[in-house]
Amino acid sequence: MLFYRILCLVIFFSAHSVFAQSEKIKIAAVIESSKNNNDTKEIQFKLNELLSNHPNILLIEREQLDKLFQEITLSQSGMIDESETVKIGKGYGAEVLVIGRVFSKSLNIKILHVETQKIIRYFSVNKKDLSAAANKITHSIEIYIARENLKRLRNESKYINLEFWIDKKENKIFKNKKRKTVRIGDPITFHFKSNQEGYITIVDIQPGGEIVILYPNDFISENKIKKNKIYSIPDKEHDFSIYAAEPSGIDTIVVFFSKKKVNWLNHDYLTGKGFHTVKPHFEVKLSRGFTVQSTKMNKNEWESKVIEIEVLQ
Repeated sequence: MLFYRILCLVIFFSAHSVFAQSEKIKIAAVIESSKNNNDTKEIQFKLNELLSNHPNILLIEREQLDKLFQEITLSQSGMIDESETVKIGKGYGAEVLVIGRVFSKSLNIKILHVETQKIIRYFSVNKKDLSAAANKITHSIEIYIARENLKRLRNESKYINLEFWIDKKENKIFKNKKRKTVRIGDPITFHFKSNQEGYITIVDIQPGGEIVILYPNDFISENKIKKNKIYSIPDKEHDFSIYAAEPSGIDTIVVFFSKKKVNWLNHDYLTGKGFHTVKPHFEVKLSRGFTVQSTKMNKNEWESKVIEIEVLQ
């Protein structure tokens, strides 16, 4: 993650000289059992109940899928054929598929993005702690969908030349590498420039899932930029620094440019001072808000760029 140190704030800061567009995420949850486990149905019911209570989740009930599940080919071990299950989930319009397997004491969960069949997360919990399982499932899905929505929101306007790059310690510049690598404790500076006058918004999606609005912020409220001028965050006049900090993982930075002032951010979704963060369970709504705003603009009026930073120990 990136660690923001700001002048005069009390916590975390000290002085220095942020896919599918439906209202809810539609998921299918399938629980299977290893040998000699008779509590699978109870676990399926309780987990479905917990997931269905989440404000951003639309759960496909197992009963709706019974007819198609009869056609699934099962292996001799009794495991559900994953590829067939993905096809069924896709047929019902599911964005995400949750596949669980019950063991004597544990519940193993694999979360798959249906469209790409990428594994969002794989984890194991005590099978009695279904609340923890549901929380991990919903949090992982929300962050993944929000991240992918923002990353895929590209325009590639031939009239707008938007450049976005970073520096780290020792003035090493990472302008052309596909993925930048920093270590925890490295100070980082972001730079951007456009051949057009307009407005910039920068969103940082951190490895742990927190989404931070890097720019504009409480210290740089004006996000209008001049054409062909290089801007830096922070620059020598700013009273804050940005450092790479725990947890390690992939930090995704997305910058949006628009020729006209656009209200990309719904401030009802934000919290905190200095660099605002997105409230829990509002990550997907925020990312969808960016998509809605982009559809209101001509393709020659906006542009975006993405940088991924790998934070190492």
